[in-house]
Amino acid sequence: MSNSSLLKTAVLAGSLLFGTAGATVGEEADARKILGSMTEYVSSLDALSFDFEEYHEIVTTDGERLGLAASGSVALVRPDKIRVLRRTGYTDTDLAFDGQTLSLTDSDAGLFARHALPGTLDHLIDTLRDDFAKPLPAADLLTGGGHGGLTAPTAEIKDLGVGVVSGMLCDHLALRGEEADWQIWVAQGDTPYPCMFIITSRNIPLAPQYRIEVHKWQAGPVEADFAPEKPAAATEVALADYLKGARNLPPNFIVEVEK
Repeated sequence: MSNSSLLKTAVLAGSLLFGTAGATVGEEADARKILGSMTEYVSSLDALSFDFEEYHEIVTTDGERLGLAASGSVALVRPDKIRVLRRTGYTDTDLAFDGQTLSLTDSDAGLFARHALPGTLDHLIDTLRDDFAKPLPAADLLTGGGHGGLTAPTAEIKDLGVGVVSGMLCDHLALRGEEADWQIWVAQGDTPYPCMFIITSRNIPLAPQYRIEVHKWQAGPVEADFAPEKPAAATEVALADYLKGARNLPPNFIVEVEK
């Protein structure tokens, strides 16, 4: 038997022996306690910042699962200020909100938009998701889980033990909702921040995933301009025109519209 066959046999044997992790009542209580500690900690912070690596999978019409990678940073001051920088390789975007006005810049497309939107961060997150179908990256991490399902009722929750993310010891939790599976790695210790977060969409063929890995987590004062000026090279447009012209996919991707 070749080394390749041995490897395939070992992988198959491992998959047969590794069943779904069960959860006793005590284990579920521990998992919910860990999740609660994370949400309480993140929600209690007046200001925070972090860098992130993002990986977003899409499924093509011929059944191929592809991943799009991005990097970015977040600076947040409660209750109503945030700035999110995101770089994808095909576009650089900048979202800023100062409690009164949402400012958006797409430097590659040369677009800039201002939109009056007085309110809190929660209002901003809800409006972007519900009115414009533009979920804010890492919204669940920013609010402690209240906007995407982490704190919603789930069919089950499991404590999968300890994992390591970027050298940080983390408690690994798995949650199952009606349409998606969630995994989250929560830093152990006095600062239980989310180190990594994965959503698996079960109702989409091939179950694509969305993942964010957090780096350089910082609780405390942040330095950021939450009301940036329009870049000299950008054209100011209405928010609807900005969203229409902003690139969500690389330029060589073709979006097919269902008829």
